[in-house]
Amino acid sequence: MRRVLACGVVLVMTGCNAILGLDASTLATDAGTSTGMSSGDSSAEVPEAGAMDSQVGPVGAMDAGAGDSSAASTGDGGGGDSGADLLTLDDASFASSFALGGSTFYIDGFDSVLSESVNGGPMGTFASQQDDPGAIAVKGTTVYWANSSTLASMPQDGGSVTTLATGVNPWEIAVDQTSIYWTDNNGFVLKAPAGAVGPVSTLASGDDTSNAYGIAIDDKSVYWTNNIQNTVVGAVLSVPLDGGAHVTLASGLSSPTDIAVDATRIYWTNNGNGGGGTVMSALLDGGDPTTIASGPGPSAIAVDGTAVYWTNDVTILEGGNVMKAPLDGGTPTTLASGQANPVAIAVDGTSVYWSTEDGLMKLTPK
Repeated sequence: MRRVLACGVVLVMTGCNAILGLDASTLATDAGTSTGMSSGDSSAEVPEAGAMDSQVGPVGAMDAGAGDSSAASTGDGGGGDSGADLLTLDDASFASSFALGGSTFYIDGFDSVLSESVNGGPMGTFASQQDDPGAIAVKGTTVYWANSSTLASMPQDGGSVTTLATGVNPWEIAVDQTSIYWTDNNGFVLKAPAGAVGPVSTLASGDDTSNAYGIAIDDKSVYWTNNIQNTVVGAVLSVPLDGGAHVTLASGLSSPTDIAVDATRIYWTNNGNGGGGTVMSALLDGGDPTTIASGPGPSAIAVDGTAVYWTNDVTILEGGNVMKAPLDGGTPTTLASGQANPVAIAVDGTSVYWSTEDGLMKLTPK
């Protein structure tokens, strides 16, 4: 089942056209990056500690504790001083999820996980014969993804796909050194071993997970949004990595959607059902709730050491924006305007990346 974003927009690729307000071009191939898949070991390796990683869900949730970037000023609403480059998605559908693994993107396709250099070039098939992959994460040297009813992984340098869990219905995923965590469309927050097939553990269930959606982790807890649409009773919650009592960190929210975490705070978007949305943060225990920015349709979110980045995914075609603001709030910067349903977003040390109906975009500097 192809994922549908929390704001209610079903996304379909419309072609690789020039983006309004951007100096768009097709990127050159990075000859140093392999995009193919080879045969090899039949089991996924457990990621090594300290390796660069990203955690991006269906709308681009990224764990800020894993790889990163920088700052803010008043923007011109175009594509920044150096413009944004359009990565052509070839004959793939619009990417509702992608993840960064070093210099390679891993991108969801209808029946495969695709790969492409962050500098552009030909797109390769990383894992074929998959059942509608919809959430992707990279941890260490392993790529993880959610199919319509399974979770799977494969080493970045190729090999065989390992099925980690079956009979599940995942929305977003997050991964650490030992486990994979996900929000389940059946109303659970779940966990399973990351290295091989193993038992599925329920971390949280009940009313507080009835619409569990965005997910992020740190070294102590799992954080998620309970996205109850068309209401103001959504919440952000947490539970210890090994389970226990879950805690409400923020409540009374209007469609909380995506979530990210750094060493001291959590960050999330309140989609606002297409209306008056907000980007917010709070301490990891829920204290000091802060509104960073307001505006229609905040969706995907990513953070680095100095700034928070998000997409405004509005229903008007080519009416979306990509935004940035200091972590503690301040005047937001418009990094790109005129975007066709921008959703998934990620950052690294130099650039910000996001997906639209017209392709996968890269803006340098961020």
